[in-house]
Amino acid sequence: MTETLKDGGVLQRVTGVDTVVRVTPTIDTAAYAQNDIFFATTEVPGALLVAGGTAWWSHLRMWDKSLQNRAVRIMLLRSNQSVGSANAAEAITDAQGLEIVAEVDIAAGDYVDYANFSVVQKSVSDLDSPIIKPSSGTSFYTGGKYTDATGDTYAASDIVLEFGFAPGVS
Repeated sequence: MTETLKDGGVLQRVTGVDTVVRVTPTIDTAAYAQNDIFFATTEVPGALLVAGGTAWWSHLRMWDKSLQNRAVRIMLLRSNQSVGSANAAEAITDAQGLEIVAEVDIAAGDYVDYANFSVVQKSVSDLDSPIIKPSSGTSFYTGGKYTDATGDTYAASDIVLEFGFAPGVS
């Protein structure tokens, strides 16, 4: 099933036990510095089929349409807490940090290059993910941190993230 969201993003679900959601966070187009926020908090809608349920983060796939292949950290948050503004210094408070339920580091060497894009996938064994539960509803939220030392530029929609969730326990 494919559904177009109000913000122009596309929610895609793969039939079976997993839910797969793709989002395109807005990337700043100026050069990044190490430890800047890569992209501001972005909703991962419909991660759960039922409000109040739990999920197991099964995989993360990231496409880099600019072929920059830089080291980044992707965070999964249980509520819509700010991780900061894109291309600004990271300044997550203690309270905001407590909403981060899982994160994964992507190294520059993790990407597979194709002619016009690169892609990286982290599976469950890489994520060591717990059973997670959003604070309410069926959405999780994601934020990114640019951890590479070299600053690069991106087009605003050059990064696409795919999150896989398997049903958790109630």
